[in-house]
Amino acid sequence: MAPTEAQVEESDDLKQQGNTSFGKKEFSAAYALYTQAIHLNPTSPALYSNRSAALLSMNKLPLALNDANQAIKLDPTWSKAYRRKASVLEAQKELDKAKGVFEESLKVVLADLRASPAQKEKEEAEIKRSIEAIDKKIAERPSYHKHLIKDNETFVGQRVMREFEQRCAAGEPMGSWPPNGTCLRRIWIAEMQFQNALSNLLQYHRRQIPGAAPGVLGIYGRVQTLEELTSALLEDSRVLRLDGVAIEKLQLCYQLEQHQRNAVGPNLSPKETIAEYNRRLSQPPQNGPLINSYGASFSIGSPGPLAGWDLVRPALQLSVRSALMNGCLAGIVDPGNEEKEFRRAVELIEEAWKVWPNVDGATRGRTLEETFLRGVKILLAQSIARSYGDSPTSRNAQVKKLKELKAIGQWLVDSFNGKPKPPNANGVRDDADPWWNIYYAHYVAPVACGHAFIAYYHTQMGIDWLEGEEQKASLRKGAEEYAIAAGWMSPDDPDRIARIWTAMFSLFNSGEAYYKSDFAACLEMGENAKEWTMPFFGTRFGIEEGHIGQKAGMAAVGMDQPPIGGEDVLVITKIMRDVWATRVSKYGEKEEAVGGTRIWGALGRGIMADLEADGLA
Repeated sequence: MAPTEAQVEESDDLKQQGNTSFGKKEFSAAYALYTQAIHLNPTSPALYSNRSAALLSMNKLPLALNDANQAIKLDPTWSKAYRRKASVLEAQKELDKAKGVFEESLKVVLADLRASPAQKEKEEAEIKRSIEAIDKKIAERPSYHKHLIKDNETFVGQRVMREFEQRCAAGEPMGSWPPNGTCLRRIWIAEMQFQNALSNLLQYHRRQIPGAAPGVLGIYGRVQTLEELTSALLEDSRVLRLDGVAIEKLQLCYQLEQHQRNAVGPNLSPKETIAEYNRRLSQPPQNGPLINSYGASFSIGSPGPLAGWDLVRPALQLSVRSALMNGCLAGIVDPGNEEKEFRRAVELIEEAWKVWPNVDGATRGRTLEETFLRGVKILLAQSIARSYGDSPTSRNAQVKKLKELKAIGQWLVDSFNGKPKPPNANGVRDDADPWWNIYYAHYVAPVACGHAFIAYYHTQMGIDWLEGEEQKASLRKGAEEYAIAAGWMSPDDPDRIARIWTAMFSLFNSGEAYYKSDFAACLEMGENAKEWTMPFFGTRFGIEEGHIGQKAGMAAVGMDQPPIGGEDVLVITKIMRDVWATRVSKYGEKEEAVGGTRIWGALGRGIMADLEADGLA
């Protein structure tokens, strides 16, 4: 439906406001104004082009590219839309594609019957200059493996991004998919961040420093690449993919950023590292980083004198993020050694909290925020759980691992209970507000992990180390905590099914009574979730067929119903439904985002009839 005259007039006014904000470099405000204008006049290619420019300035490159494509779709004869797309592709380091689009824009200009000869001549000259600049970049660029960014679709992040791009191309409003609150939305956000970071990482290279003696090489690359990489991994680590070339580039990134920020290296303990940074806080202003410690020169600027937190904050952030990235890297090249790196990152943050308890968070930086520590502790706990299963040692050592897992899980739950929402909750406007992205990634996901880690402790203690009534109670508690964890997870997260199935495993092995209808519903939830998860997660991150919990549930359903009597029977589906209700009533989530109705409504009639017969529906 075409917009009314009043809608066009209002959208034009919003566009002008957006242009004003853009001119002031208030890109987020400009983006919001252009978005409002598009809602009123979705047929305007200029609005999509302008919003693409705002997104490009915000470094949200996949979104910027989609808006540029939409502008071209709305008016294939408008050369500016092609030039906008080419600029985004250039920012994505897709230089050959960018050149092709610039050449296409030149054809459009020359064929434009509406443009005057003078206008055509001007635009032709501008486009040719852009093509010449692209040619120069193509000649100078280092080689790298492009498949890491786009071509290899075996990774969940790339599959999600492809689906997003196809939906946008089909006319769906940008941001409507993946839906708010879903696991796929978290991965989509992480993948956008990771693609930008990986593109920057792969540009790192050594080359001759102009004006220096022959053979004196500098490292060239974008500082803050490590920050971009680790931010993406804390959003969702399932987007991680690095091949040998990328790992080599990462070493160059470490060297450049280490010297650019004069960060303390990993040779000092976390306590010694924070003590050194605390000492630097009182030092007089310094003129910049040390050079040539590694026998090479670096392409770094000469910052002005820095002192206090302006000097310490960038170095401290790098120390934390380097440990975090090293942990993720060890998971690829040296499995089993990631735990010590994640532990170092956690200990750096916790030691910093002790030394500077009263320093404002904005002064200390993002890495010392509580939500950042939540993400790092999750990675540490996951590495401990892998160590418990893959590298068993003595009883005392194994129990110690489980106790640490429980402590981390309890910390995550307590952290959420203390701060269950991001700031400015009262200012949230609608489901598309970015506030929700922060809430689900850095509040809901951690509390789900916290309950899962507590559950792991109780289940493994019950299976491996306890006997008698202690074993029974521990396994029951494990089932309860796994069910709570599942209740906090979105319908499309395959890990939700693993939690549900392990809850069945724990309850079944506890020897306590259970409802067959409850177990049957849990099994069917797993089957239903395959449709929502497997097209994206595949076998690597998808639902595990033959899971021990699935087998336990199937065995239980095949037996006679255990006598219930007057026992306090644990019902897995009831626990999940209670969590769903609490999320809506207490924390203000929308039912559509929680997904409980979707999960429950997908159960078959026979399952529902059995649940109703047992009084569980």
